[in-house]
Amino acid sequence: MVARYGEAQRLFIKAVREEITLKQERYFHQKDWRNITPYGGKYVGLNTPKKIDVDSFYVKPMAVWIPPLLIAGHIPSCPHCKKNTHVDVESARWVSFPKLLFGIKHHRYLDTKMYPCRACKCEFTGYNKQSLECDAKELVGYFNFYLATKYAVDDELYSFIVNSPDSSPARIAQHLQRISSDNYFNDYQYYLYAVRASKIKGTPSNVSRHDKRQPQIGAAIQQQIQREEQTQQQSAMARLKTQLWGEMRNLRFKLISIEASLDVSADGPARNKLDFRTLCEQKRSRNSRDLPLPSLGEGKLRKLISVGVHNAVELLDYEDINRVFYSPRTRDAKLYKWKAEAQECFDTKRRKRAELVEAIAAKKDELKQVDSWTLIEESIAPAVLEGEDDLSDVEAMQPRAPQPKPPTELELFSEMTCPTGYNARFMSTSQVNSILETEFRHRKPMQEAKMMGLSGEIFKMDWSYKIAGKTYVYSGPGVCFRPYTSVLNIQNGDGMTLV
Repeated sequence: MVARYGEAQRLFIKAVREEITLKQERYFHQKDWRNITPYGGKYVGLNTPKKIDVDSFYVKPMAVWIPPLLIAGHIPSCPHCKKNTHVDVESARWVSFPKLLFGIKHHRYLDTKMYPCRACKCEFTGYNKQSLECDAKELVGYFNFYLATKYAVDDELYSFIVNSPDSSPARIAQHLQRISSDNYFNDYQYYLYAVRASKIKGTPSNVSRHDKRQPQIGAAIQQQIQREEQTQQQSAMARLKTQLWGEMRNLRFKLISIEASLDVSADGPARNKLDFRTLCEQKRSRNSRDLPLPSLGEGKLRKLISVGVHNAVELLDYEDINRVFYSPRTRDAKLYKWKAEAQECFDTKRRKRAELVEAIAAKKDELKQVDSWTLIEESIAPAVLEGEDDLSDVEAMQPRAPQPKPPTELELFSEMTCPTGYNARFMSTSQVNSILETEFRHRKPMQEAKMMGLSGEIFKMDWSYKIAGKTYVYSGPGVCFRPYTSVLNIQNGDGMTLV
C-alpha cells in the first residue's frame, strides 16, 4: 500500500489535532483555518541559531474545518434527518485521514471531525455535502472549497480551471504540473542555499531512511547489548530499587486514573457519571460483556432517559414522585435495586482507590528497607575492597570517557513525487474534466433561464443535425437505421440565442 504522506507530515497533523483539542476555539483566534503552516523549518529565516530539519521542506499546510469552533453557536445538520437537534458535538472524533486539498502551487490537507447523530445512529463528516447544503444560509461565503469524493479543490484553483475556456483539460493539467515543478525547483534551491550556509541539520547514519527515530537493526542490537551489560554491572540492590520505582510509577498512574474517574461534578466528563445513552448503545451489542447495572436493560434505560434521568448520579438522587416505576406487588423494590447497583459501581472505584493507596505505601516501605541495606553495603565496602589491586582502584577513580555520538550526514533532497518525501500532488486530466463538467451542469439551468427570458423578433433560424458515423440500430428483421440528433438555434435581432 502506497503511503499517503511521510512521517513528518503525520507528526504535524497529530500536533495540530492535539493543540486544537486542548485550546478549542482559542486556537483559531490568531490563525487562518484555511492555511495552518508548521512552526520553524523553511517558513522562518536563516538567521536563527537552530538548524533546519530537511523534513520541514516536505510538510504541507493544513486547512481544518471545525464548524462549532469556527462559528459561534453553530451545530452542523445531519444529512439524513436534516436537523441538528440530535447531533452530539462533544462526542465528535477526528477522521481517519485528512482529505487531499489541491491548490495552484502545492496541495494541502483538509481535516475535519466525524459528528454522531443520536437520532439516526450514524456519523457524518464536517464537510459532508448534504450537511453543508442544509446549513447553506449560515455558511455561504465562508466555506468556498469544491468537494469531490476523494479530494477537494480550493477557491483559487477552481477559479483558474473554470475561467480557462480556451484550454483543454489536458493542457490545464500540464500547466498545473509545470507550476508544481517550478515550486519544487524553488524549494530545492532554498535547500541548497541552506546547505551552503550550514543551516541543515544532519541525520544519524544508523537510523531508518523513512523514520529518523527508528534505528537500524545493527544499531538496535548494539544498544540492546550495551543495556544488558550495564544491567549486569549493577548490584542486586540497585536492580531491586529500579524495579520498585517502576512498580510505584505504574501504581501512581493507576491511582491518578481512578481519582479522575471519581470526578462526578457538574464540570466532570459524562463517562464518569455512567451516561445512560452510551450504556444503552453498549448493551445493544451482544459482544459487550460485564457491563455495569445488569438489572437495567435497553428499554429500562430509555425509560429513565425519558423521565429526565441521564446518568447514574441522577439516578441516585431520583425520587419517583409520579410512581412511574411503582409496582403493586414489589412497590419500589426495583428502583431501590437500581440505585444499589449504581452505588456499587462508585463504591467499587473507591475500594480500588484505597487498595492502590495501600499498595503504594507498602512499596514505599520496601524502598526504605532497600535504602537501609544499601547504606550498610556502602559502609562495609571499603573493608571488602581493601585487598584488591591498586590498579583497579585507580581505574575506578578515573572519569569515564564520553561515549562518541553516532556520525551524522546530510540527507539528499527528496524526489518531487516521493510519497514519504516531498510528495508533490497535482490534478490529472480526468479530475480537471470532472470539474469543468460539474461547473457546466451548475450553470446550465441558469443559462437556459436567461435564454427563455429574452424577448424579440425571430431574426435567424439554424437547423443542424449530426448522424453517427459507424453505429447502426436494428429495430427488427431487416430494419435498421443510424441514430442522429437535431439542434434548432433561434436568434433575435441582436444576435442573442433565444432557443
